[in-house]
Amino acid sequence: MKINITKEQYKNLIIMSGLTSHVFGILGDALPEADYKKQSQKMDELEEYFLQYADDFGYGEWIEKFEGKNMMSWEKRQVEEICEVEYGYTEKAKSDGDYRFVRITDTDENGLLT
Repeated sequence: MKINITKEQYKNLIIMSGLTSHVFGILGDALPEADYKKQSQKMDELEEYFLQYADDFGYGEWIEKFEGKNMMSWEKRQVEEICEVEYGYTEKAKSDGDYRFVRITDTDENGLLT
């Protein structure tokens, strides 16, 4: 089977596959008894398949290699660029609630969330 899509449709497909994989991954962390982690892995495989055509659609700059696999390259920003950081005002770390409390140990050496 062959499917013809436009450059704009390809861009949306790549964004959609990346977001879907992330959502399933988060759900898998929050609900380990469900099958979301397995679904996340399937989405990762599908995303990698789609990404092999990025150069053909003019989106090669969106791709980075990670552990030998094609991955979507997301814009990286410092935490301070998107919010104010205050020290000492968080609750105990927990996985439920409306907001994620970020500790310094939740970031890597570049200030990116892990």
